[in-house]
Amino acid sequence: MVFKPISEWKIETKHILLCYVLAIIVRFSFIAIFPGANYFGGVSERCLDVAKNVVEGKGYVFNVNIAPFGQSDHYSYEPFIDKPIGYPTFLAVIFFILGYSPVAAQIIQALLVSFGIIFIYRIILLIGLPNKYAFAASLLAALWPNHARFEVTILPEAIMPMILIMTCYYIMRALKISLENGQFEISRKFILRNSLAAGLLLGIGVLSRPDVVFLPIFLFILCGFTYGFYKCYKIFFYLSIVFYGIIGLHAIRNYAITNEIIPLGYSNGTVLWQGISQFGDTLGTVYSDYRIAHHEGYSSILYPNGVERDRKRFREAVEIIREHPFFYLSLIPRRIPLLLVPRGLLVQDNPMPRTSDKEDFPQHFSKGFMEELRENPGRASVKIFSALSGVLLLVVAFWGFWKYRNMSKLIYPLGFMALYFIVVLLPINAEARYFFPAVIFLFPLAVLAFVKPKTT
Repeated sequence: MVFKPISEWKIETKHILLCYVLAIIVRFSFIAIFPGANYFGGVSERCLDVAKNVVEGKGYVFNVNIAPFGQSDHYSYEPFIDKPIGYPTFLAVIFFILGYSPVAAQIIQALLVSFGIIFIYRIILLIGLPNKYAFAASLLAALWPNHARFEVTILPEAIMPMILIMTCYYIMRALKISLENGQFEISRKFILRNSLAAGLLLGIGVLSRPDVVFLPIFLFILCGFTYGFYKCYKIFFYLSIVFYGIIGLHAIRNYAITNEIIPLGYSNGTVLWQGISQFGDTLGTVYSDYRIAHHEGYSSILYPNGVERDRKRFREAVEIIREHPFFYLSLIPRRIPLLLVPRGLLVQDNPMPRTSDKEDFPQHFSKGFMEELRENPGRASVKIFSALSGVLLLVVAFWGFWKYRNMSKLIYPLGFMALYFIVVLLPINAEARYFFPAVIFLFPLAVLAFVKPKTT
């Protein structure tokens, strides 16, 4: 084992501490501007409501209006099973200690998620680059405004970047020792520890973002072709035992409540069904939750009979795709810009339609933005800058990956993790908040674009 000089350790520690403090300052500034649940309020309010009910001893339930439209409101505590319980549990722990306060949750969340920059720093050092590149990548992640804004939202997506970058770090550590073919007994224990750590972290993450359910399989296939399946099968085997074990426990919990096999949640059909009309109502589907509720005649898109209604949407979506394959394929390239074009990322947008009920949210948003461009060009310019800067980051990150791929194959997991979200989202439904957890992988990759190749 090679030990670093004391002076190098001091520089590294100072850089990490500085980046962490700056990350906290930037995130706290966004909390001051956007306190509480002010971005995609429906999702945030549901998580807050469930967490509050847990603390009050009611359990994982959601107080929801289950009355059909046109009838008197009828609120009922319904079991919270449309999403996994991870993020409401995180909020409930904070509220149990500090009392019910969304702002307190934002502050604790900011302190926690800022640790992600430490693992960005470590990843750059792990692939063999000096401190200055690690410092640059961590500093970029700490200061990037779009990223900081998302990390203080009351959304399950907010805590995922830290979880995913830590998962990637432990996978890369295990891969590095596997590729180096060190002493067998030491290597086996090292690979086991790091793989189990990655599985535990990703398992915690899937309880907030169920769309990572196929990530271990995706990584195993791509890493297998990149490094050789013999080199990496143990890593993903150990990881998967923990990861899918956690999903299994969550499925048992859901079965005990519903007598239905629901591994994580039942809103996947809704996402696919909405995705067909992502650019406007068409072929019998609608996009926004508000429009779905009106379309189906209920006050809520999830209750009552959420499982049956969601499965019906899934069947309808599959049938539409089978009948209109070319239309469906045409949606995929149109969704690419949406991955990095945020709605109300730096300013608040009202998600409820201000126009006719016949007009869905995508049309409302485009009209609303044009009005804002005329009435408040300064705020509109911030949105434009936000979108363009995200695209620039993605382009530079791709160039960094392409440029550095032959210098160190160890960077491939960074690219694979980001690619997974693109592959999963484009065929189904794309929004900036869905892709946001993958943005953290763009910071270290972007820095690689500025690494000068060694001359012999």
